[in-house]
Amino acid sequence: MRIVPINLIPEGTKLAKTLYSADGRVLLRAGIELDNAKMDRATQLGFKSLYINDAFSTDTIDDLIDTKTRVESIKNVKDSYDAFDDYVKAYDAGKMGQWKLSEMRYEYLGGLKQTASGIIDVLLNRKNLTINIQDIKQMEDYLYQHTVNVAVLSVLLGMDQGLSEDDLENLAVGALFHDIGYNFISDEILNKTGELTAEERAEIEKHSYMGYQHLKDDVDINSHVRMIVLQHHEWLDGSGYPHGLTEDNIHQLSKIVAIADVYDALTSDRPYRPALPPSEAIEFLLGHANRQLDGPLVKSFIKLITPYPKGTLVKLSNGEIGIVEHLYENFPLRPVIKIIKQLATTVEMIEIDLMQEKNIVIEGVQYEIPNHSVGKYVKS
Repeated sequence: MRIVPINLIPEGTKLAKTLYSADGRVLLRAGIELDNAKMDRATQLGFKSLYINDAFSTDTIDDLIDTKTRVESIKNVKDSYDAFDDYVKAYDAGKMGQWKLSEMRYEYLGGLKQTASGIIDVLLNRKNLTINIQDIKQMEDYLYQHTVNVAVLSVLLGMDQGLSEDDLENLAVGALFHDIGYNFISDEILNKTGELTAEERAEIEKHSYMGYQHLKDDVDINSHVRMIVLQHHEWLDGSGYPHGLTEDNIHQLSKIVAIADVYDALTSDRPYRPALPPSEAIEFLLGHANRQLDGPLVKSFIKLITPYPKGTLVKLSNGEIGIVEHLYENFPLRPVIKIIKQLATTVEMIEIDLMQEKNIVIEGVQYEIPNHSVGKYVKS
């Protein structure tokens, strides 16, 4: 299966990955044939890209966590964030006292801790912990899906660093809370599709401090979690916010969440830009390593990413187009490729190994296949 922008998917293509809403409802089920009506519906529901199976890519790619855990986690985060919003509004309006607010906060904290434990348990029981899939997010529920993804990616990097289970729990809970401060930012600014003004950007940048302020006096939330909420936008060179901290003044768990946060944001469709492929997100992380993001952590993180997962359609430096067929461990940029040869009445697939063809490199992801509908397909 491969990820393709909806506007480039031809009718009759089969959906490879079921689409869910944040509350767990099935929106479009894997296996259905996509027509213009279904793709219009997906677009209206807030999706920009879909995973498809076609003549060139039919293999299934395993996600880091199973669908049941992911859907339940997103629903729990949504319910917790929505409850949080209701409680804060009631407190601000004088309809709820401090004691009741603390009691309610304890309840949703318990729910997020349970979610964190579920994510950790699933990852600890996986053998292959490479990141070889992008999560398709519904625009309307982006915050909740992004929050779960950041928790998954943070725990994955934490496991790679050999963190204890206690630290992994703090990491996961902190990641699930990291954007809780967005509840204090107006929806008008959060949902704006155009470029933010300087004033709106300044308002957005308050979210980490406001989230921390809300949680700082809660005895059920430890200091590690609070530091993640406060510091996940602090950069090593002091250019981050809210306090412009540098290097060793930033908590180690915050540095981990910062990397996961940036990577998932880059590889997600947003109203103002399409998702970047993993290869370009890796370039961004490397470009900001040691200046803004922790260099050794970035190096560890990108080793976990498969930049061109099996089934990805790619363009090569010799101008040819092919499909990633096989990946070599520790050499993700030199896979086996099946080149698509367009003949007069057929499309032939010819295999080349980039470990052997040293003069050929992958230039990037390709979404469309020229004249792909001509003739029949002949696989080598």
